[in-house]
Amino acid sequence: MGTRRGGQWRVWPVVIVTAVVGGLSACSSEGPPVAEAEPTGAHDVQASPTPTYLDQVGPDGLIHGKTLTQLSGEVAYECLVDRGWVDLQFRDDGSISGETPEEQQDAYNSDWDACSAEAEAAYPFPEVTEKSLRERYDLEVENRECLMDAGYTISEPPSVDVWIDQVNGRSAGVWLPYGEVMASSTFDSTKLSALYEACPDPAMRVILP
Repeated sequence: MGTRRGGQWRVWPVVIVTAVVGGLSACSSEGPPVAEAEPTGAHDVQASPTPTYLDQVGPDGLIHGKTLTQLSGEVAYECLVDRGWVDLQFRDDGSISGETPEEQQDAYNSDWDACSAEAEAAYPFPEVTEKSLRERYDLEVENRECLMDAGYTISEPPSVDVWIDQVNGRSAGVWLPYGEVMASSTFDSTKLSALYEACPDPAMRVILP
């Protein structure tokens, strides 16, 4: 029997969901044992070399129309294929899925770790700053309005200072509108792509330091 492996590929320190602060995500993933970070705050994120792609980030926070998740996923996928894992599927959202036989699992896991490191090196996350956190907060508040217009109930946002404290781990939980949507008992995952189209997730943006 093959073992289901795969799931959404994410570079980290990802996300206050994939885009500004490491480890805080509104979505879950199953998959190869990527070293999925425990939720961390801005004070825990290690400084990376200045990414070389920053001058390519557009006004929408994308890089030539793609998210960091998509770009890093492409790197990881190509790396895995080069190592012989040709039966994997790469999706437009940057996710990688597939099955591997039990007897090949250790080899696959080792290659996954190597390819995840290659993807992270290719697309490291920019430095998290006070400015980028405050901009991310504003985007989350705007996103709340969009999601509510789409029919979802989202709790009132905390103040920006409280929210930054949440991100930095000084209070429980982090207020994320998409997190509340996905946790809802009425959430239909088949409509997620259309919802992202109508209300882009701030996590998918690169926010410059």
